[in-house]
Amino acid sequence: MAWRVAALIIPNADMPLRMLRYYTDIRLAGHAGPIRQCLLYIGSERLTMDDGIAEPGLLDYRYQLVDMHQINCAGLLVQDNPDALVLAVLCDFGDRAPEEVVQYIVRRLKELLARDDKRFRAENSPSSRARG
Repeated sequence: MAWRVAALIIPNADMPLRMLRYYTDIRLAGHAGPIRQCLLYIGSERLTMDDGIAEPGLLDYRYQLVDMHQINCAGLLVQDNPDALVLAVLCDFGDRAPEEVVQYIVRRLKELLARDDKRFRAENSPSSRARG
């Protein structure tokens, strides 16, 4: 199964059409298996965007829409997975101080990636945090 994940900061009425374009790009690149698309919303405004395009009798296209502000970071923080830890930065910290959560994430990444310094630098580079 191929995954296509996009992150969005500003609500965009064209996003369902863009996600459909991403889907067709994956297909045109030769992927024949199932494709699961997910859009991670990290904007500050309330999420009201559509999760697909419906044209009765012609098209019924959907993708998963996740508002990261509705996801508690605790489930991601307990995983021994660098990708989950990086994703936790975008979640709701609940009653935890942001500085403490970020310090914990950096410490865990250092532990998990201690033997892979190149990947640690990539996970913590400004470009990896600015994606989307």
